[in-house]
Amino acid sequence: EIDAALNDKLPNLITLKDIKGDLQMHTTNSDGENTIEEMAKKAIELGYEYIGITDHFGKLKFANAIDKSEFDQYLKDIRNADKKIGSELKIYASGEIEIDREGNLEFDRGMLGELDYRICSVHFSTKMSRDDMTNRIIKALKDPLTDILAHPTGRIIGQRPGFEFDHEKVFRAAKEEGVALEINAHPLRLDLSDDLAKMAKDIGCKIVINTDAHSAAEMGYMKHGVNNARRAWIEKDDLYLPK
Repeated sequence: EIDAALNDKLPNLITLKDIKGDLQMHTTNSDGENTIEEMAKKAIELGYEYIGITDHFGKLKFANAIDKSEFDQYLKDIRNADKKIGSELKIYASGEIEIDREGNLEFDRGMLGELDYRICSVHFSTKMSRDDMTNRIIKALKDPLTDILAHPTGRIIGQRPGFEFDHEKVFRAAKEEGVALEINAHPLRLDLSDDLAKMAKDIGCKIVINTDAHSAAEMGYMKHGVNNARRAWIEKDDLYLPK
């Protein structure tokens, strides 16, 4: 920081005002407490331009994950809410998809293709070897359906450390494949951590800051993610924006 200041190269750090949307949140369609419309109304209060609904898909049954028989209704609910809210806010249809042990996305690929983007993550089999986990994540990053890697290390502060993988190798793969890396703003996650987010920035990865909110109130967690990003020297141009 001192060297950057002496050379007039300090970054123009992002602020909360630079955040125009939140691309990971859960509703009553899976394990959230509020409906799509309630989350949208909260986003409008926060001054957002867009949100992404990312209820759990697949085998995450403890989170009431959506199965294939429920997909069409889920997508219809999001599209209807988007029309009802109108020009005040864009509501993107997405889902949080599990990455299996082999690095595959655990859901019907045709259905996943109907979503506006896909946010992928690891919840199961987290105690793999460093090399195996690295290969697992990189395979998922190379899948053309993957747009965002959520809470990349899986850590929960005070409860469990992140799983082991080659951070640099994974981040370089994300850069090459155009997959954004998430800073999860939930105060128990803050994942990526500030040091890993700085590494990702230096490699050239796009960063997205999401709350992973399971209620409208938790959308206020965004400030924690922004503070984490500022410690990582994240600037506005580093942020991922939906297409």
